[in-house]
Amino acid sequence: MIITRDILTDNFNPGRTISLPRAHAEEGLRLYRIEDHEAEEAFVKRCDDYFAIKLVRRKIGAEISRQSLGFYSFHQLQSLKTGRESESGFICIFDHALYQTCLDLLQPVLLAKTIREYNLTHREYDFLYNTFERMLWLRQADKSELRELTRENLLELTDFSLRLTPDQFPKSTNVAAQRITHLFFTELAGQFPVKEKGGSIQFRFASDFAEHLNVHVNHLNRVVKEVSSKTTTHHIADRLLNEAKLLLRQTTWSVSEIAYALGFSEVTYFNNFFKKHLHTNPVKFRNT
Repeated sequence: MIITRDILTDNFNPGRTISLPRAHAEEGLRLYRIEDHEAEEAFVKRCDDYFAIKLVRRKIGAEISRQSLGFYSFHQLQSLKTGRESESGFICIFDHALYQTCLDLLQPVLLAKTIREYNLTHREYDFLYNTFERMLWLRQADKSELRELTRENLLELTDFSLRLTPDQFPKSTNVAAQRITHLFFTELAGQFPVKEKGGSIQFRFASDFAEHLNVHVNHLNRVVKEVSSKTTTHHIADRLLNEAKLLLRQTTWSVSEIAYALGFSEVTYFNNFFKKHLHTNPVKFRNT
């Protein structure tokens, strides 16, 4: 169900409620312009809040003290409240389901288990502010278009982050490995969402990605594991499962049509893959 209007209780000012305009809240995602709402509103946790992106310009008086783009777990976001600094910018909060759907896009900037923040110049901040403005405006789009539009804007944000100055990455990170891993995630993300049931994704196995990126499959597997702590096969399987679940729940495509669209040559292979990871078959999953 689409959230068309939302009432939040401000835990920092008990008893006070804030009504958010329709453009600020949609299924799975909440988007705030900080200067339009008191910043603490975004810190009121819902049961499934999981992940957040924050673009912020902090000022002490009239002087800008910091501009940054950050990717956080929700509990990390709650710990970032500042006292004497005023803030402007955006906060974008994901529930767990949407986070999982977009994980392939977010993975490159979530390689460290600590807070990921990128310092920004005035020009970089203004560019990203416009991106978030566009995301806010697009919240009014038709539900069928929201998922794709959200992913397109997330891809722009993560790609921009990875182009920022190299000294903001962990010193231990191998720059070449980081680059190849980013290319892998970009190509993986580019295959989704699946729109046509008559077509099929181009890259289904690690070897397909390796050939496309012009690297040996063993090298691709090694660097992706080094950078992300998970194998290429794991990332591909996760993304295929997420897409399969969405197609089963949100379309009327047959199981065989979904299997083919996701690159499985036989529906039996798809059924076995689905059952191996989720311990149920696609038909039962669709009917639950």
